Amino acid sequence: MGRTSDARERLIESAIALFWRHGFAGVSVDQLCESAGVKKGSFYHFFASKEELALAALEAHWERRKPILDELFSPSRAPLERLAAYFRFIHTRQCEIQGTYGQVLGCFYFSLGTSNVDQPRLNQRVREIIGFYERYHQSALVEAEQQGLVKLRDPAEKARDLFRYIEGLLADARLHGTTDRLADMPRLGFEFIGLEAPEPPDAAKLPTVATARP
Repeated sequence: MGRTSDARERLIESAIALFWRHGFAGVSVDQLCESAGVKKGSFYHFFASKEELALAALEAHWERRKPILDELFSPSRAPLERLAAYFRFIHTRQCEIQGTYGQVLGCFYFSLGTSNVDQPRLNQRVREIIGFYERYHQSALVEAEQQGLVKLRDPAEKARDLFRYIEGLLADARLHGTTDRLADMPRLGFEFIGLEAPEPPDAAKLPTVATARP
């Protein structure tokens, strides 16, 4: 079997990379095993099915994203600064992904969630994680409105629409194979909200993200 102690982790890492690039339906168990350097028997020792591995990959990816989002949307930041930092992070992250994989990949959750229609548990978990993202956006928008920085009819609705708008830009970047348009994310994101993009504060530092672990 070989290297059994980290076989499960290698399968999860391979799943993230392959599902992100090819979608759930576009990857076979054989491909996952080959990429991870794991025999098929080992695969079924850890996971009952490809869906089980995809769920584990979702959790692993989310566990890495959540601390970054917690930092970007920290209450210690002004609400509009949180959004500006997040918009800049999107561009920076996609540039890193392109450098690692040689292509723009867009959003992992959308790549996985939209590539299958027969896995209700998987789709449900994708929707739950997307909901977390929307709540980060909503918290910043609600506080910005409370401070008189923006006027919104429904911050929760705007947060959902903002997430969808960002996903559209990411899909467009993947389709065209370039991150150039994402460099305009701070301006575009604030224009979508109805504001001009603030100047980035010198103290606003983005968290460091290791490109080896997507």
